[in-house]
Amino acid sequence: MPQLDISTFLPQVFWLLITFSALYFLMARFALPRVGEILEERQNRLDGDLEQAEKFKADSEKLEADYDRLTAKARAEAQAHLRQERGRLGAKLDEKQAEMSARTDAKLAKAEANIIKAKATTMKDLEAIATGACVSIVAQLSGKKPASANVKAAVKAEIGP
Repeated sequence: MPQLDISTFLPQVFWLLITFSALYFLMARFALPRVGEILEERQNRLDGDLEQAEKFKADSEKLEADYDRLTAKARAEAQAHLRQERGRLGAKLDEKQAEMSARTDAKLAKAEANIIKAKATTMKDLEAIATGACVSIVAQLSGKKPASANVKAAVKAEIGP
C-alpha cells in the first residue's frame, strides 16, 4: 500500500495539511456562516411560534373563563326564572285547588241536604206505610180494627225519631 510507504509519507502530510486548510477556509468562510444564519432563522421562527402559541393559550383561557362566567350567569338566571314560575304556578294551583274544594264542599253540602230531606220524606212514608200495614195485619188476625193513634205511636217508637 502506497499510503504506508514511509518515503512518501512527508508529501502526503503536506498535501493533507493544504487540503485540510483549504477545506477549513471554505467551510469557515462560506458554509458555516450560512448554516449559522439558517439555525438562527429557525430559532427565531421557533421563538415566534412559541410566543404566538402562548398568546393563543392566554386568549383561549380568557375565552374559557368568559364562557364559564356567561354559562354560570345564564344558569343562575334560568334558576331564578324557574323559581319564579314555580311560585306563580304554585299560587295558581293553590287557587284552583281552593276553588275546586269550595265547589266540592258546596256540592257535598247540597247532596247532604238532599239526602237528609229524602231520608225525612222516606221516614214519613215508611211510618205511614208501616202504620197502615200494622192496622191491616192486626185487623185480619184479630178481626178488630185497632186505633190508628195507638198503632202510629207504637210504630214511631220502634222506628225511632
